Amino acid sequence: MQSGREFPSGMEDRTDSPGAVASPDEYVYCIWVVPAYSSDIELRYRRFTDWALSHEEDFEKMRLPTAPHVTLARGIHLKADQSFTSVLRHIASKKASPMDIKFGNVALGNTYFDRVYIQIARTPALDELQQAAYELVNEDHSTESVEPYMPLVYANSVKGYWGTSDPFSTLSCISDVKWENPSFLELVQVNLKTHQGTICDRLQLS
Repeated sequence: MQSGREFPSGMEDRTDSPGAVASPDEYVYCIWVVPAYSSDIELRYRRFTDWALSHEEDFEKMRLPTAPHVTLARGIHLKADQSFTSVLRHIASKKASPMDIKFGNVALGNTYFDRVYIQIARTPALDELQQAAYELVNEDHSTESVEPYMPLVYANSVKGYWGTSDPFSTLSCISDVKWENPSFLELVQVNLKTHQGTICDRLQLS
């Protein structure tokens, strides 16, 4: 079933999917925090997306996130008896602090999934959600916890200089933007070979 949202050309619509059936060696899961659909954050990101799609040659094997989001946990495997809904409900139940996200600078990362990103400061709510996420994972396959961040571009490398472009300037001053609620917690399945992500389930955070 389609989510009913519209995205700029080149962005994938998100779907309510039970997740792809594949070997655990072929995929991992991520936990995202997504802002309100009509927020200023998403409007700024849409503007940036239009620019990025016209500068694809500046990035090696570039892909764009399906929507602006904060990556809270990544590279995790769920346990055999965990359903998508139960995972999200458990994580959400551990949030005791008000949702507050503070943005930092635009930066370059060292991996495909954080090649270009916005730094996110740790807040009590993010710490509570992240700790709950890693409590649930299969410890035999989980990776170390990551600093929360908002990915802008997925790519193998950056080949061009883009730091002074107008859309990036707009995102660089995002620290002045207030995070708008409601927020949504999403469980995302990522194929390790294709880097394709599938939204498995979502839950609104109170």
